[in-house]
Amino acid sequence: MEYRRLRLFLALAEELHFRRAAERCGVTPSVLSDQIRRLEDELGGALFARSTRAVALTPLGTAFRVEAGAALRRLEEATLTARHFVAGAERALRVAMTTAFGFSPATTGLARFRDVHPAVKLFVREMGTVDAQDALGREELDLALLHPPLDRVDLSLSPLGVEPLDALYRADLYSVPNNPALADVLAHPLIWYPYSRAPRVTTRFLALASAAGRAPDIAAEAESSLAAIAMAAAGLGIALVPRSFSQIEAPGCVLRPLAGGPLYLERAVAVRTRDEADPVLNTLVDCLRDAFGVSADAAKAPPEAATNPPPAPQSAYAPSAPQSAG
Repeated sequence: MEYRRLRLFLALAEELHFRRAAERCGVTPSVLSDQIRRLEDELGGALFARSTRAVALTPLGTAFRVEAGAALRRLEEATLTARHFVAGAERALRVAMTTAFGFSPATTGLARFRDVHPAVKLFVREMGTVDAQDALGREELDLALLHPPLDRVDLSLSPLGVEPLDALYRADLYSVPNNPALADVLAHPLIWYPYSRAPRVTTRFLALASAAGRAPDIAAEAESSLAAIAMAAAGLGIALVPRSFSQIEAPGCVLRPLAGGPLYLERAVAVRTRDEADPVLNTLVDCLRDAFGVSADAAKAPPEAATNPPPAPQSAYAPSAPQSAG
């Protein structure tokens, strides 16, 4: 069955008018009529009921339209994928991620994508959630790894789970239980982030602090998790950092999960809704989901808080002496 006949059939099925469908496809009405007749001969039945005043789909035409449309979309996607492979170096994807993704499985997902599309260039930059969603809207990015919820409604999200925030502090300066509650941490000076960098988790943090009856003592603000770690190592306060940052060594510091995992970052990959059919971009999204261990079905659901956050990994931080429970 010829691709051209499918395209002509679908145009006529939408227009239900031979002249308009022919103009839309760039052919004459006689050519369109001939191709439709050949297609009907191939299928063994009439696709359209024709009269001097109207054109209508027959039951066969209605059924065939559904399958023909799906087949044509798959063929177009396959063609686009092949062209991207051939174009190779001509294709580039602009990716942004927040600092919190720096030691997450995101880099594994990017590496898997490069194995599938070695000729596609990746340009990766660090950017906060607010700036990244706006850059997507301005078409300055193709994909962003960020933290929902978002303000824009023209973006499509695939959830990547959540990551708890753990307490990082100098063991020689702060006495904190080995399994601290948030209230234990709130008893000390804290290193936190500007609201514009982490609006959702900041709102939750302040609500939890209020519920605990403690006003947080923000001794310093850090623009990134890396900056927060450096400040904690300098003794400026207790930092709350993504659990994956346990891979970074900070002399004299320990990392403690908060009891119950009350603070966490929601994670998601975002693309423009109108780009969801891009097969190469879809491959990158799939590679990222696989790296984070998120199934396609789970990725269709909105991001939600984790009831049971992932367990704390083996940390590069180790206390120099047993910690007091006081």
